[in-house]
Amino acid sequence: MKGQLPQFALTLQREAAAAGVLIKDIQARDTPSTLDALGRAELTLRLRGSYLAERQVIREVLSRHPHVTMRNLRMQRAEAGPEVEATLVLSVWSRAEATPSPVSR
Repeated sequence: MKGQLPQFALTLQREAAAAGVLIKDIQARDTPSTLDALGRAELTLRLRGSYLAERQVIREVLSRHPHVTMRNLRMQRAEAGPEVEATLVLSVWSRAEATPSPVSR
């Protein structure tokens, strides 16, 4: 998953920008998958935009990316203006990549 995170972050930024939402910051923490457990990257995003636009972005991200779940959401009015600032924590799940089995001779 680690190599896919930058591409996924760009996708999120494009989707947010299309809705008029600014992603102010993205932080990532990666837990690699193992044979016994799914991998998980936790993304913390700081958003700024209208309430309706932020709701739209969250709904679209969760519907377009079935491997993503929302872990936490905190919204508050921006200090100035009608905008809302949000902190969104997403979990991006991944499976262990298959490793080729050794060839018997």
